[in-house]
Amino acid sequence: MSNYQSQQSKKAAWLDLSPDRQNSTYKHELRLTGNRTYLGYSKKMGRNEAQDKIYVLKKTIVGILPKYIEDNSLVFLDIIKLSHGSGGQLIESPLLLINNKDVFFSHDFPEYGCDAELMGWIKKLHEAILAKDPQAIKNLTLPKKNYKDHEDELFNDDPRRFLTYEALKDYCTSLKTEGKTPIGRLRAFYDKYLEQHFTRNTDGTYTHNQYKRS
Repeated sequence: MSNYQSQQSKKAAWLDLSPDRQNSTYKHELRLTGNRTYLGYSKKMGRNEAQDKIYVLKKTIVGILPKYIEDNSLVFLDIIKLSHGSGGQLIESPLLLINNKDVFFSHDFPEYGCDAELMGWIKKLHEAILAKDPQAIKNLTLPKKNYKDHEDELFNDDPRRFLTYEALKDYCTSLKTEGKTPIGRLRAFYDKYLEQHFTRNTDGTYTHNQYKRS
């Protein structure tokens, strides 16, 4: 398999995963000409987000904008910060709005506005949008992910991560299909997670220990 085919296979496997609306850091609303609207989330079910949330934000922007800047169909991209209230309810707070001429940051999140590196990155993004240069957006620097952090994300064994056997199986199958994870490492993770967090029923099915009857 060529490198391009491998990338396409990995992308397809990622797109097939359902969004994790409750545990994403960001939600985005993409509005295009023709009154087309698309919603997305920064986290997929069974996958962990990068710990660097600025990286997640930048990756979201670079992954979406170039195509719609190139065909001039962008109306706006609205990035929303997600959090949880004291009662566990999901709170949506506007963070960033991008249209085909400008970039607007909310003043409610000074930790973003005070990040000089991020603001410099946003300035370059703005210049690329004004120039209608999708390649310049693709070329914007993203921080490199540490390999150990990547491994920790892939094999995080939080008991809340997979609440059904099917979700665990689908996740491991998707990694196997991508072909970049050693089979032995993947099998060890699968076996350990299954043993720690699931109980095998008499009919051969599995029940997450969170739902096991006492």
